[in-house]
Amino acid sequence: MTPRLVIFSELDGPLHDPPGSALAKAARVLDAVTHANVSLILSSRKTRAELEHLQQELGIADPFICESGAAAFVPFDCFGGDVPGARQIAGYNAVEFGRTYADVVATLHSIARKLRVAIQGFSDMSVEDVARECQVTLLRARLAKLREYDEPFRILDPHPGARLRLFKALQAARLQCTTVGPYHHVGAPLNRYAAVNLLRTLYRRAHDRVLTVALVDAAAGG
Repeated sequence: MTPRLVIFSELDGPLHDPPGSALAKAARVLDAVTHANVSLILSSRKTRAELEHLQQELGIADPFICESGAAAFVPFDCFGGDVPGARQIAGYNAVEFGRTYADVVATLHSIARKLRVAIQGFSDMSVEDVARECQVTLLRARLAKLREYDEPFRILDPHPGARLRLFKALQAARLQCTTVGPYHHVGAPLNRYAAVNLLRTLYRRAHDRVLTVALVDAAAGG
């Protein structure tokens, strides 16, 4: 019996990557395999909305992992709708590992105010601001702003110690920061493999034989 092939493909890079870069990477993966018995799992720093748009472009409807492993989104018709620990969100069984966006943003701004460190996050910016700052289309900016788990932000305070003080205080509040291009991303500390392991388990439970492959973009950084 031919095994079910499950490909986990990372699609990351700065937000200002050329518009078709993530789409082109995923399309190359699809071109190299036979669709009939293959699932392509996109894993990215991108938001759910960005990945939904990308999947529509590719013509796939497999589960995906968004915002650096903060959640795995599984369409209702996958695995018979049986996904342990899932919450139903807009046509998906979502297994969430991150903290809510509202909580992350509120904590970030509260700590920044107490430390008197000036910051600017995506939540402070309009769609037009994000499009201009990141040099992307209004559509891409709109999708990038539909965040659910982490907040990209910049430190505006020129003092050399501001970054260290802010990062230490966020860590004490059980938040983690990573730097991607000109932005820091803050969210819950995550095991980046937790969502991958969850989906591997679901596929192995649903199919007699499963072969998993991971495609990692070493140049993406972060």
